[in-house]
Amino acid sequence: MKVVELKEELGERGEALSGNKAWLRRRLHAAIASEDLETALRAPPESRIHIVAQVTLARFGHLYLHG
Repeated sequence: MKVVELKEELGERGEALSGNKAWLRRRLHAAIASEDLETALRAPPESRIHIVAQVTLARFGHLYLHG
């Protein structure tokens, strides 16, 4: 994505628009992951762990288990 596109996406999400391209990409990545996790937490309890694991793997390429 170009810097202009990153800033548009971040602006739509109410995120900060300052920083270089790498920081903008990280900020957008974090915003998308946060949205995905919030959506997963609204799912029925029995499917949350599965959904959160899928989101984590899709976004970060690895899985952290807390507990």
